[in-house]
Amino acid sequence: MSENMTVGIGIDSVGISRFRAFNYYSDKQLLRIFSPEELHYCRAHLSKSNERFAVRFAAKEALFKALSLYTQKAPCSFLTLCKISSLTTPPSSPFPQITLQWEQLDIHPCSILVTLTHTQDIATALICLQKIDIIKKLL
Repeated sequence: MSENMTVGIGIDSVGISRFRAFNYYSDKQLLRIFSPEELHYCRAHLSKSNERFAVRFAAKEALFKALSLYTQKAPCSFLTLCKISSLTTPPSSPFPQITLQWEQLDIHPCSILVTLTHTQDIATALICLQKIDIIKKLL
């Protein structure tokens, strides 16, 4: 029998208007927070870039909170987490995925469940970390 156990949860909301200026920041500045893939996706449609930057930033904040709950302390600095995590939506899937370089954190890997939403003004991300335990029963 296998059982999923929630070990961390995080949520964050940000005002989309805070990210208007991100279109004018240099790649060097933005690569401190976003991966090259995230940067390309956010800039692909100028009319959607504010909300795309905002929801990705919220996801990183929510991930930081979930990991802090999982480890019972901050697992790293926020900027370190930004450099080793990336939020993408695979072409064949409508569901966003976060990839994380777990080896950089020295933490046992977990499944990362993510959901994103936004209104015209607010972007929100919810992250749930699930540890998968496999229990063998002897009959």
